[in-house]
Amino acid sequence: MKRWISAFVALTVVAVALPALAATANVKKLSKKWPALDVTWADAFDVWMSDDEMAVFERLGTTEERQKFLEQAGYWKMWEQIEEEMLPNILAGKVVPGMSRNEVLMVWNKPEKIRKDFTKEAYVSELHYKFEVDRKGKRKRLEGDEYNKHIEVMIVLELDGLVAAIVNTEELAATRDAAIAEKKAAEEARKEAKPTFEGEGDVGFGPDAPKADVEAGTEPTDEADAD
Repeated sequence: MKRWISAFVALTVVAVALPALAATANVKKLSKKWPALDVTWADAFDVWMSDDEMAVFERLGTTEERQKFLEQAGYWKMWEQIEEEMLPNILAGKVVPGMSRNEVLMVWNKPEKIRKDFTKEAYVSELHYKFEVDRKGKRKRLEGDEYNKHIEVMIVLELDGLVAAIVNTEELAATRDAAIAEKKAAEEARKEAKPTFEGEGDVGFGPDAPKADVEAGTEPTDEADAD
């Protein structure tokens, strides 16, 4: 998987407001005539596509033409960078721990806002999404205004660019602290697990290490022969 990158800076909190969504794929309409994978491409890349690009993409007639378009427009490289174990989740429309930022955007599009924390242990981001909840408890991304709707905010918690958890507002603080503590403990355990060169038979390093009896590239000589 991808490695953690520690951010050794003081704690700061920043709230970032995002612009309105770019092009929006008509997933419901496309699902009636396109293969499921092609529909996923449209839904995944509309976060980056302009209205003109999406209009062209939706007019293409075959999977081969759509893939060629994504390659020429530079989007296909992002698709190839998806982690192998994350691809089934993207195809299923699920955000799960371990995802990268781009993978999250492919599934849930742009968040309402992002909050960023710079801590000693990790670079923390909170991606806030609003969902409409129906009477059966099923969630879907909020479209339009919030009037007369049951709204729930879900937050994607990232540590050093990877998703650590998906929580609601009530769960955020405790989950955030626990995730940072877990990451710190993992880093400490990794450091302690580094191999050492101590012990009998090991080669020493440093100014106090004994010098080798035989120089590299030479054959050992018997002391009796030397006499």
